[in-house]
Amino acid sequence: MLAAESRLRFDRLPLGAALQGEVVRRLGDGSSLVRVADVVVRMRLPEGAGAGDTLPMRLLSRAPQLAFGIGSASIAALVVSAQQALLAGTPAPLPAGAQLSEGAKLVQAALRHAGTSAVPIGAAAALVDSPQAPPGELAQALQGRLARSGLFYESHVARWAQGRYPLPELRQEPQAQSPPLTPANAEAQPAALERIAAQLAVLEQGRLAWQGEAWPGQQMHWSVARDEEEREAAREGGAEPVWQSRLRIALPRLGEIDASLQLAGGRLRLLIDAGQADAAELLRGSAGELAEALREAGIPLDHLAIRRAGDGP
Repeated sequence: MLAAESRLRFDRLPLGAALQGEVVRRLGDGSSLVRVADVVVRMRLPEGAGAGDTLPMRLLSRAPQLAFGIGSASIAALVVSAQQALLAGTPAPLPAGAQLSEGAKLVQAALRHAGTSAVPIGAAAALVDSPQAPPGELAQALQGRLARSGLFYESHVARWAQGRYPLPELRQEPQAQSPPLTPANAEAQPAALERIAAQLAVLEQGRLAWQGEAWPGQQMHWSVARDEEEREAAREGGAEPVWQSRLRIALPRLGEIDASLQLAGGRLRLLIDAGQADAAELLRGSAGELAEALREAGIPLDHLAIRRAGDGP
């Protein structure tokens, strides 16, 4: 997604070409602006690389995603620094030699489209055929739906460049099945612009949400996020990451169920709010079975609380 004239500089280089990257600056989301072959690109570098550092690099891929090798890692290059200025909502000076790229123009168009309609995540079909489907099948279907949504396309391309992601799976994502997105045809592809806006929102908020049918007629809302304070602590001191997840569903027998999960170091804390008192009692009666099932799955349950919604802690 670089400007055409800048991209040509990499097209003229053979794959495997030795290059030198100069870190221009680190950005607030953990990515960096790096000048490579007189072109400024945005990428996620290994920890410890700071502004002014130089890095030996090799050109690994030009399409479908520009990627460089740094040591044993393969790093996908995203867009030039103009994107960060657009995301920040304030004019920021571009580093010397940088220019407004096609990618930045597409980001600008995507931000104009943000919030105009629901972001498409896979097909509208239910995840599984019936409520009798095993939980593992439901989880696998949700994982597949998200993986093929296009929200993680660039990271999948980077893994493919390392030989760690299958090309047939990559080809199932929307970006691989649509015409190349350019500023000239962007307005004719609103779904693609909405998808870019969703990608930017996930990067900025560190939160992913999915809503749809678990099985025919059964709506489900699920979200997951990494705790921001814990994320900073993990980055600085190597602490275990803490993940927060929430599941909301209205079941025929139990009614409204709102489950909040916190996973840290492979151990789980679980709070379940039931909309009906008899549902809360029924769930408490099955708490032992739940704890045993989680233990067998390798996820020790540290804490479990089941209450009627609105009753407080």
